[in-house]
Amino acid sequence: MKKIFKFVLTAIVSLCLSFSFSIPVFASESGETDIINEMISYYSTYQSTAKTDIQRLVEKLKALNSTKGEEWEKIMEYLDYVNTDMNVNVDVLPNGLPNDDNLCITVLGFALNDDGTMKDELVGRLQTALASAQKYPNAYVAVTGGGTAKNNPNATEADQMAAWMIANGLDENRFIVENKCKSTVQNAQFIYAILR
Repeated sequence: MKKIFKFVLTAIVSLCLSFSFSIPVFASESGETDIINEMISYYSTYQSTAKTDIQRLVEKLKALNSTKGEEWEKIMEYLDYVNTDMNVNVDVLPNGLPNDDNLCITVLGFALNDDGTMKDELVGRLQTALASAQKYPNAYVAVTGGGTAKNNPNATEADQMAAWMIANGLDENRFIVENKCKSTVQNAQFIYAILR
């Protein structure tokens, strides 16, 4: 579970960093795109043991585009930090976070059952999010996930999550609902755009 959480967090962080540097996830020029794709491939396969290869590719990218090379060097350093040194919390949020509306608890969706009901994995995420929202009563709660129910095209993960949270006592005015995404990458892209 912790490994999956770190993978999802890594995907979200890399997208957020990409957008915060105002660069596309993939470069526009073929040579730059190839270098970035190769970096991502090395990192996906070998992670922290690929530092030498990644640094070589960063230098190659810097030679083509110094700004983009420096930005991707920061992205790769941050990904390494996320997967090695960053403390990951998979339970109720820890103490010491902002106790105002600067905090937003984001719950990623999980595929619905064919009839549109939620699977136990998703309910477990919601239970943790609810406890965190109760601990931080001024935080927003963002739920994200599109329609994944085979036999119920009107059901979306986000709508089901919001309904569950409201039924379990959370004020509906605290919600941000993103119900259009179709993948984890879109979870990150769409909710990041809303939060930004």
